[in-house]
Amino acid sequence: MSEILQKILLAKDNRANLRNTFSAKKNVSISLSLNIASYPKTNKNISQFFNLVLADLKIFLLANKVFIDNRSEVNSIDEAGNFFIAIVKNKDITSSEIKQITEEFEENHKLGRFIDVDITNKHGKNVSSHKKKLCYFCNEKPAIVCMREKTHSYPELKSFISKKINDYLFNEKKKQITKQLSSIALKSILYEVSLSPKPGLVDFYNSGSHKDMNYYTFLNSSAALAQYFTKFAELGYGFNEDLSKAISKIRIIGLQTEKDMFAATNDVNTQKGIIFLMGIALFSASYVFYKDGKFTISNFQETVKKVCKSLVYSELQNLQVYKTHGEKCFEKFGLKGAGARHEVEQAFPTVVNFALPVLEKYFRGNKKEEIELALRKTLLAIISKNNDSNVLYRKGESILKKLKIFSKDAFIEDKEYNKVCKFCIKENISPGGSADLLAVSLFLHFTKKDKNEF
Repeated sequence: MSEILQKILLAKDNRANLRNTFSAKKNVSISLSLNIASYPKTNKNISQFFNLVLADLKIFLLANKVFIDNRSEVNSIDEAGNFFIAIVKNKDITSSEIKQITEEFEENHKLGRFIDVDITNKHGKNVSSHKKKLCYFCNEKPAIVCMREKTHSYPELKSFISKKINDYLFNEKKKQITKQLSSIALKSILYEVSLSPKPGLVDFYNSGSHKDMNYYTFLNSSAALAQYFTKFAELGYGFNEDLSKAISKIRIIGLQTEKDMFAATNDVNTQKGIIFLMGIALFSASYVFYKDGKFTISNFQETVKKVCKSLVYSELQNLQVYKTHGEKCFEKFGLKGAGARHEVEQAFPTVVNFALPVLEKYFRGNKKEEIELALRKTLLAIISKNNDSNVLYRKGESILKKLKIFSKDAFIEDKEYNKVCKFCIKENISPGGSADLLAVSLFLHFTKKDKNEF
C-alpha cells in the first residue's frame, strides 16, 4: 500500500472517529466532503468551491428547519480533502428526514455530483438513500461501477473536475460582483434623489423646476431601473471583444431600460441621463473587476475611454438631422454643449477631478446631517464645474455662468446654498446633468471604498 493511500485512509478513519464521538452521545451528525478523483484531494480552487458549498448548505438546512450546533463544528483539510462535520440540534426530526433534505440539496446543486453530504444517526450508522448515483464524467454507468472498473483515467477525471469547478467559481464570482455593483448603483441614485433641498431638482420636499414629476415619480423610475443595472454589469464581466464594440451593446440594454422607465412614470423622462451614464459606469467597473480582480479609478477611466472613444463625433458631430435636446445643444454651443457624451468620452473628468475629492473629504459618517452635507458639497462642486446641457439648452451661456458662480460661492459658504436654489426656481432651470454626475460620483466612491477587491 502506497504512503499516500495510507494517509488518505488514516484521514478517513479520523473522520469516522469524529462521527463515532458524536453518536456515542446519541447525537445525529451531518458532514460534508467532496468527490475528488486522484491526488491531491484539494487545492486553492477546490477549497474555495467547498466553502461556497458549505455556506449554501448551511442556508439550505436553516431554511428547512434543520439546526446545526455551531459549537460542535469541525472544518478541516486533511489528506482526504476538505471536510466539515457538526451535530444536528433537532430532536423532533429523524435522520432519514434530514437525509431526504440533503439529497434535495445535492440534486439541485449545479455540481451536486461532486458533493457528499452524509448523515450519521445516533447509533453511529450511515443513513443511506439507497440511490445509485451515476458517474459524473460519463453520466451513463453508476459511479461505483466506473470506479471499480477504472473506466476513466485519473488525468481525464482531474481535468474534468478542474474545469467544472473553475467555471463554477467564475460564474459565482460574476454573480457576486454584478449583484454588488448593481446594488451600489441603486443606492447611489437613491442618495442623489433624496438630497433635499436641491437647486431646481426634484427632492423629497418639492419638484424644483419640474411640473410633471415628484419624489415618488423618481422612486417608481428607480425601481424600474434596478433590474437593468445587473444586466449592464453582467455585460462587462467577461466581455472579451474589443471595447469599442461595447457601446452598442450597452445601448441595447439602455433602450430596454428607458422603455420600462417610461412605462413606470407615465411617459415622464425622469432618469434617461443616468441610464446612459450609469450604464457605462457599471459596464466599465465590472470589466475592471473581471480583468484586474480589483477596482481602481485609473483602470476604470482607461476602460471608459476605450468604450466611449470618439463618441461626440459619432453621435453629435456626424449627425445630419438633430432631434434631441442634447444634439441641438451641441449644434449651438459646440463641445460646451456636448453634455454627457463629452463627459464619458473624457472618462468622467468632472467626477474624478472635482466630485470624488469632495466625497472623500466630507463623506465620513453615517449620520443624516453628515451625509447631506457631503452630498450637498459634492453637488455644488459639480455644478460649479459642469457645463450642464440642461441649463444651456433652456437658458443659454449667461445663466449657466451665473449658476456656476453661485454654486462655487455656496460651496465655500454653506449659507449661500438657498441662493442657488432660489436662482434655479426663478430662472426655471434644473441642472439635471449635474445631478446625474452626483449619482455616478457616489457609485465610484462606494465602489472604490467598500468593494475595492473581491
